[in-house]
Amino acid sequence: MAKHTPGPWKFDESWGAVMSEGDSSHLVTPPPNKAGRLICPMWTGCNLAEMSDEERETDHANARLIAAAPELLEALRMMAEGYAQYIEYAESMCAIGRGMSHPVVGNGVTHDAALRLARAAIAKAEGGAA
Repeated sequence: MAKHTPGPWKFDESWGAVMSEGDSSHLVTPPPNKAGRLICPMWTGCNLAEMSDEERETDHANARLIAAAPELLEALRMMAEGYAQYIEYAESMCAIGRGMSHPVVGNGVTHDAALRLARAAIAKAEGGAA
């Protein structure tokens, strides 16, 4: 299975696309002569002059989220690993009567459920079953 283009990615507003900053393969050169790999064009087939301010703001917000994806994925991987270790530790404390329990994280979600959601999001990002 293919892996995603390594980050960092950034939204290049002058070209209307999310671009990589580090990958030199499949280079494109948007104005003004910035080299990087095209990750995601944001305005394909759109006439920018006809877009409302709200549509442009929404596209910019989407582009910023897409550009942050590599860092978000790496952070979630690290958090999920640490969280899994915490849950294992908490379970061992419960087993020896130290009184630790599995409190809810928020909105009634347990630690186990939060870890499952994180792992599902990671799998989805990596092309596996979500």
